Amino acid sequence: MSDISSSTSTTTTTTTSSTYTYSYDTADIDWDALIEAAVAVKTATADTIDVKISDNETKIAAYEEMQNLLQDINDAATALRGSTGSTLDDDDVFADREAYLTSNGDVDAESAIVVTVDEGTDETTYDLQILQLAKVQKVASSEYETSTDEMGLEGTFTIGLEDEESVEIEITEDMTLAEIASAINEQSDTTGIQATVLEVSEDTYQLILSGTETAQEIVITSTDGTDTMQSLGIKDSDGDYVDELQAAQDAIITLDGIEITRSTNSIDDVLDSVTFDLYQETGEDASISVEISSDVSAIKDAIIALVDAYNAYRE
Repeated sequence: MSDISSSTSTTTTTTTSSTYTYSYDTADIDWDALIEAAVAVKTATADTIDVKISDNETKIAAYEEMQNLLQDINDAATALRGSTGSTLDDDDVFADREAYLTSNGDVDAESAIVVTVDEGTDETTYDLQILQLAKVQKVASSEYETSTDEMGLEGTFTIGLEDEESVEIEITEDMTLAEIASAINEQSDTTGIQATVLEVSEDTYQLILSGTETAQEIVITSTDGTDTMQSLGIKDSDGDYVDELQAAQDAIITLDGIEITRSTNSIDDVLDSVTFDLYQETGEDASISVEISSDVSAIKDAIIALVDAYNAYRE
């Protein structure tokens, strides 16, 4: 049985047992440290789990990065492993085609034509001549000293391209040259004809009518017996254009000596999967060699992409 006594005046406690006696002052105890130590013991396990979670997250991120880099290698290799007739044709860089142009004679091939080739097109070479470009028709009126004075003309006429819809336009006495042009342009989407007032010099103006479709002529017909176009000096008494600035015409090319005529300068129906966009004539004494072959630039880029993808994964 132990005897224990304490003194409240000195806050000192003395404990005596049959084998030992000790005393301590409660003011000297670091309670904060004891609490922190107790909490640390309880949270040590949780901290260990957090470290493991962090390590696992780092590993997962590394595996995900590795997976992405491997996918990059796979994507880069796909373009180089396709073969004709396989399901990989759409990704096969060797199916890509390019047209290589060579000038024969006095012609700049790159300025004269642009050739677009679809993938998988047969590889071959053609000899091409551009004998004539397709053009729109342009006609001019008489010359006038102003574009803003009333013209004093009155009449009604229909206007349109030969293969487009015609529209009736009314001209009144108080309309100016600029207002006549505006009235024609309000119907341009339907007629395919645009009007421009050209300032030739300080005191000289002309009304210019231009088609918007190549190889189609402008058709103008009086509907009330007063030929407004004749009054403007666009047509003569026989109904012919007085000042035709440019005649409507077809494009004419030869391909391996065969003459081909089209109404447009963008020709996509002569060879399957090949489009010719014409910009300059070659003349009869020059030609352009069009070689359709594999796109070596695309192949080079695909090889470089594969090497870069592999090096990124290796690192």
